Amino acid sequence: MLSVSEDMLAAAHCALPYLGRRKEQVAGYVLAQMAQEGAFMNRGMMPDLYYSVFGIDALLALDAVVPEERLAAYLRGQGDGSGLDYMHLTCLARCWARIAHGRIPDAVLDSIPRRIEACRTRDGGYNTVYKSRRGSVTGIYLAFAAYQDMRLQLPDAAGVLECLSRLRTPDGGYGNERGMHSGTTLATAGALILQQMLSGEHDRNAAEWLWRQTGDEGGFTGSPETPLPDLLSTATAVYAARLLQHAPDQKLLASVVFTESLQTDEGGYSGHWLDSQADLEYTFYALLVLGCLMGDSGIDSSEFMLE
Repeated sequence: MLSVSEDMLAAAHCALPYLGRRKEQVAGYVLAQMAQEGAFMNRGMMPDLYYSVFGIDALLALDAVVPEERLAAYLRGQGDGSGLDYMHLTCLARCWARIAHGRIPDAVLDSIPRRIEACRTRDGGYNTVYKSRRGSVTGIYLAFAAYQDMRLQLPDAAGVLECLSRLRTPDGGYGNERGMHSGTTLATAGALILQQMLSGEHDRNAAEWLWRQTGDEGGFTGSPETPLPDLLSTATAVYAARLLQHAPDQKLLASVVFTESLQTDEGGYSGHWLDSQADLEYTFYALLVLGCLMGDSGIDSSEFMLE
């Protein structure tokens, strides 16, 4: 079975026929976001391991050359990750996995799992905040993806699934933290992806909740109370639909038009209609949406092209 990273990459790669000649423009934008230090830059134009994951993945999805030697030099400078927070620690593992071709440094393989387990919560999950008592969807997803990328087994998957079950919200979705009164699209999609990957089953009621979060003009909103769709919510929901084999309907396919409306003149993608700045995270998520919905659909792509 493919890891979640490998499966997302395979899905995003399916966007290439749809992009056509625009592939070079998007790849040029991604490469332009690489800092002299060797990492990819965040929205503040600083080298960032989190954004480096998306930069590498975008290039791989686009069949573009990844500057592995420059990246490796930056990653070696991070040592075993002992000075990093939880999110960037997991991203260090994921970046090494993408360029080391099965040869992640021993110090990284020894340190990162121990530090991830230090963020294990009493309810069986993980949280991005050290010594938290309760797990979060974000904490669990980052741990799961890092373990998969390091080719290690996630400890106590049953405990993780039990923790996820406690994150259900009264309206039928999932919240990132326990005690939320209504679900969010990101947390619900993440919970469904984790359930399917860990057990082969998922919460069907929550899936129905998720499909209802489509915006009137395409895309997915972040929650039932959010007026405008955003690309992060859209990409995670669309990928969940693909993983769960949910047949694309017209409302889901309208996410293509929404995604295309977010491409900037420089070739990247922004996060929503009120955001004019492209970044690497949203650019990869755009490829993921387009690949999931257009790559294997057999639909005439001209129907979704913007004027």
